[in-house]
Amino acid sequence: MKERSLKEGKGESDESLLNEKEFFLLFKRESRLLKAFFTFSPDALFVIDRKGRFREASMALARLLKVKSPEDLKGKTLLEVVDNETTRHFFGLEESAMESGQTVKFEEKWIGHPLGRPVWGLATMVPLKGKNGRVQGLFGILKNITVEKRSQQVQQAIFRIAQATHTSHSLRDLYREIHKALSELLDTVNFFIAYKEEGECFSFPYYVDQYDLPPEPRRMGRGLTEYVFRTGVPLLADDAEVKRLVAAGEVEDIGTPSVSWLGVPLRAEGKSIGVLVVQSYSADKPLIEEDKEILNFVSGKIALAINTRAAWTALEVSEERYRTLTENLPVGIFRSSPGQEGVFLMANPAMVRILGYESEREMLGKPVADHYFRSLDRGVYSNELIAGGEIKSREILMARKDGRPIWASISARAVKDSRGSLLYFDGTLEDITRRKEAEERFRESEERWLFALEGSGDGVWDWDVPSGKVFCSTQWRRMFYLGEEGCLIAEVELSGRIHPEDFARVQEEKRSHLAGEAPLYSTEYRLLDGQGNFRWVLARGKVMARDGEGRPLRMVGTHTDITSRKLVEEERSLLILQLKQALGNVKALSGLLPICASCKKIRDDRGYWQQVEVYIRDHSEADFSHSLCPECMEKLYPGITKGRQSPPR
Repeated sequence: MKERSLKEGKGESDESLLNEKEFFLLFKRESRLLKAFFTFSPDALFVIDRKGRFREASMALARLLKVKSPEDLKGKTLLEVVDNETTRHFFGLEESAMESGQTVKFEEKWIGHPLGRPVWGLATMVPLKGKNGRVQGLFGILKNITVEKRSQQVQQAIFRIAQATHTSHSLRDLYREIHKALSELLDTVNFFIAYKEEGECFSFPYYVDQYDLPPEPRRMGRGLTEYVFRTGVPLLADDAEVKRLVAAGEVEDIGTPSVSWLGVPLRAEGKSIGVLVVQSYSADKPLIEEDKEILNFVSGKIALAINTRAAWTALEVSEERYRTLTENLPVGIFRSSPGQEGVFLMANPAMVRILGYESEREMLGKPVADHYFRSLDRGVYSNELIAGGEIKSREILMARKDGRPIWASISARAVKDSRGSLLYFDGTLEDITRRKEAEERFRESEERWLFALEGSGDGVWDWDVPSGKVFCSTQWRRMFYLGEEGCLIAEVELSGRIHPEDFARVQEEKRSHLAGEAPLYSTEYRLLDGQGNFRWVLARGKVMARDGEGRPLRMVGTHTDITSRKLVEEERSLLILQLKQALGNVKALSGLLPICASCKKIRDDRGYWQQVEVYIRDHSEADFSHSLCPECMEKLYPGITKGRQSPPR
């Protein structure tokens, strides 16, 4: 394109003069319509000739170019009014429209705002052609689209913030992206976010300032930030407004004074969570009302983004803890698809190890039924899960990858979506093989122990103290005529069979042992059997387990039937009593007895006189034999005893 002169009158040919005359005639025909259009249009309108000189201009254009009236523009080119990069580019587009004869449209930053803010314009230049079809000039419309442009920028900023909510790795990254997005809308050289923590504390997780260092977390005071948080109203304050608030006792002056201070509350889910603040220390770049409107408009989206990112961060931390816990738990955790044909969808390291795989990757996709020792059990448990929603601590025989059987305890639940459709099964699996083996050994040991005890004729009882249930062996039930099979009996029922005369004593002895005061429990008492008779038993027992606080958990003991022994003891006691009574009667003969001084007869209880031997025979078990003493022998039969030695006296 040939460069044309900006000086009017140089190098003009006769042809150009004719074209200019034609242009004026064309313009005159439309002058009435144009005059009305130019007067009332809010857009900047203009007409220029081929030399780029204004032939007509609207008042809106005059205001835009900062001249007093449209008359001041006539006869001048745009570069003679405003000479900068934007107008030079615009002037070049005029030439392009002139040469091409085509309508040209473009948008661009136009003349600067008085406070240095950009003004966006949408320009449309329509070629004006003469009868010969040649372009004689341009009719232009310059529309101020700053509001629309700002709206687009705000929407773009909101989009960037929303996107950053998903792409940022931390809250700090999100704050940085928020700062970048806002810098496209207003001057954010000095910018910070204040966040309300638990209690009455403010923290400053993001703080950028030309003069002040990031403050430490502090209790809510009376700074401008706290003022905005308390009131919930945006605040744009210059130095004078700050001084007024200080004088009114509303705030305290904190930090380096700024030319203008702008703060808006961050509100999410109906409550304030913090404050967004922008400051300007330059008198050439003060914050304006438009900035407050923009910042207040985007604050809700920013608060939502911060809350969302904070929730995700908390969730990520929780998931990390869950992952760490899951990976280190000795219990297997799994997820599987439902049904008999279900496969593993997820497994933690413990689950992989329990079933004998090398890695989770190797295990995923494998049929779950392959690991049931009886594969049909998978369908049974799957149907039960679908119908009931969950199973808890179900013990089942399973199989490892190598086919080795293991005992496992499974808990699982069916997971459904919001519409109730079944998604998958989540569950835990614990290898209880060692426990089952230990239980089997213990069971065998208990059976041998029970057999040995019952072989001696004793009945065994095992009291679960917390539940109050007592297991009584088969021998015990036989002993007391209560059937042939071992069973559980309530301890209160068993105590209710104790003879009333023995009850208080037995309970006290039992209490003493349970409290740890007596090392063993051993006592004899009468117990009612199944036939309605009281039988004597020797009860012996010992507490076998206590909890951490010493409370008894389990007590084991025996009952020995001592009824026969007690009967023998009762008979023996009766004989002893009778003997004591007899001895008592014999002892009575040694007392004062009424005896005749002449014939030596004794008077009995009825008043009759009897011979001494008869009385003694009737009142004792003694009997008599008769003989003569030496004195009577000598007296009655003298000489017979002559020569015999007398017994010692």
